Amino acid sequence: SPAVTAVLVEGYMRQLREQINKVLTYPCIQATESNCEYKAAELEVEISVLQSGELQYVKVIRSSGLEVYDSYAVNAVRLAAPYPPVPPF
Repeated sequence: SPAVTAVLVEGYMRQLREQINKVLTYPCIQATESNCEYKAAELEVEISVLQSGELQYVKVIRSSGLEVYDSYAVNAVRLAAPYPPVPPF
């Protein structure tokens, strides 16, 4: 049923986010030589995961406006792979 499928998809997506968040780090933007600054940033990435859980690709579809943050996010998605096998929906 559509409701069951939605719950399965939501659960799988939550697993992916948790796995990525475990390796995601926030880079320091050097404000001065001895001072780090962390910017508020939001971006959106698109990922494709094969049935086996292997990462097929990741790409930024909405940038944070800070290239270093975008790069860290893409790297986190790559480092978090492989993902759990995609359940049949």
